[in-house]
Amino acid sequence: MKLGYLVADKSKVSILEISLCFVLFFFLLIRGTYRGVLLPIMLFALPHLLLYAYALINRNIGRDTFNKLIFVSFCIFYIGIKLYRGMDCIGHEGDRDDALYQSVKHFLNGEYPYKEFTFLHHVIHTGPSSVLLSLPFVKLFNSIQVVSAAAILFLVTYLWRYAEKISKVPILSLALTVMIMTPFSNFNFWESGEELLYGLPFLYLAVIMFFSKRIKQDFIKDMLIGIFLGISLLVRMTYAFPGVVILCFVLFNKGIKNFIFTLISLIVTILIICFPFAVMDHKHFISHILVTWFAADVSFIGQNVLFFAAFIVLMYYYTISKWPLKNQVHILIGVSLFIGYIATGYISLPWHVLYWAIPFMITFPYLYSKRGKDLCH
Repeated sequence: MKLGYLVADKSKVSILEISLCFVLFFFLLIRGTYRGVLLPIMLFALPHLLLYAYALINRNIGRDTFNKLIFVSFCIFYIGIKLYRGMDCIGHEGDRDDALYQSVKHFLNGEYPYKEFTFLHHVIHTGPSSVLLSLPFVKLFNSIQVVSAAAILFLVTYLWRYAEKISKVPILSLALTVMIMTPFSNFNFWESGEELLYGLPFLYLAVIMFFSKRIKQDFIKDMLIGIFLGISLLVRMTYAFPGVVILCFVLFNKGIKNFIFTLISLIVTILIICFPFAVMDHKHFISHILVTWFAADVSFIGQNVLFFAAFIVLMYYYTISKWPLKNQVHILIGVSLFIGYIATGYISLPWHVLYWAIPFMITFPYLYSKRGKDLCH
């Protein structure tokens, strides 16, 4: 049986897909974790469930129409309400949103943020890129929700407008079902713990630049790839794994000159982002953030990086080296991020599921299809 028919009719919403939504909603109801915030999360999940109920009743609804409906529903009930209320919608069970907000507020006041504490008395260790990305929105709107909402909106759009077109597998609706109906990823979204998710849009923007046909000048594309990789790297060092993959594709497909220019752009971006924090307290920033925290984040330093490199090389040459280039890039990014979360220990934290699940969802259609249509323009 072909996978396309197992998951869904290519143009219709399958019974299997509808059943998955109802089963996950049932497990959402009986899940004991985060019981105090279960009711609001359940209420926000209801519109998604009702759309699947409608698809069960109206078996003639087309895939394109259904995708538009669930996308609009997600934008209203998740993106819209998040922008309006943020974590206040479900209570204050965590402090990652407060860590980002407090770090930006201290930075705006000219204070070094990495010696301060959240309301739960945890030391702030938000990535420098996350602080600077959130800065204008805290300044203008006194809110960190805009960047986190924009990050998830970009990724959902990427799933739909790029990844789903590769294989026609209903990756958008399946991804939203998993995100909305899974307690850990759902709560993580509302908690604004997306300081890790901030890196994913810039990672995939680097991929778009790599394949871009609209930008004719190679040096501009290489510069933008380096900038996007530098931003993602200073969100969390876990992004070093897929960053190495993209740099390797630049080296082997564009040449040493393009690789060096991309690398220089990446290094300059890192220096620019780090500069204001180093000026405030260079000793603490270098020793506790760049060395201690970031080095702890990348526990692959040493023999693990050799294992990682060997695994990627073997996987490439023995499995996907003959596949279209777009498939190769997306598959290796998904694999490298997954390995990164294993190496850094994040894979054992269930509330981090959203961070490695989204790249896996994006990777899935590229594994399924070898057609490799030109989608990134």
